[in-house]
Amino acid sequence: YDSADMQAIYGLPTVYANGFAGTGQTIVIVDAFGSNTILGDANTFSRLNKLPTLKTGTGGNFQIVKPNGTATCTATNGCIAGNWQFETTLDVESAHSIAPAANILLVLAADNSFTNLDIANLYAIDNLAGNVISNSFGLPEIVFVDLAPSSLIVQNNLSETAAALGISQQVSTGDSGDNLALDIA
Repeated sequence: YDSADMQAIYGLPTVYANGFAGTGQTIVIVDAFGSNTILGDANTFSRLNKLPTLKTGTGGNFQIVKPNGTATCTATNGCIAGNWQFETTLDVESAHSIAPAANILLVLAADNSFTNLDIANLYAIDNLAGNVISNSFGLPEIVFVDLAPSSLIVQNNLSETAAALGISQQVSTGDSGDNLALDIA
């Protein structure tokens, strides 16, 4: 699917015709490592899909922040093996397709540990960076319950804090549904 297909599937041309294409809004995307070619890749995508160009700097509509240090995609740090560079590109291009007039803030964690991803989320929440935060990582809640209950408390606190501040936070919404298997006899 290209941008026009996605926009049509969700009925967005009518929304855009009523003046709602994301103007004045910021979509925050939290990812690990990032993509070393994100701006060029996203702008090639934008050109092919007739979307506005993403621009950095003063007055730009695209910004990258690294709240917990260097976030670079390499073959040795798990980024390439984990396909984080592709995930980052997909996230930015998808957000730009759905809300082409919105600003995009890419918040990059230094790695894909939950500690660093939580720091990146906390940065976005604490700085009121945008009223929508999209995260492309996650585990089924049951994994946290069984293996890391203290981490589940952190995740819940981040979500509750975001909600209290009027921030919508999505986590791994398109990957595997609820990740639970049903046994039907």
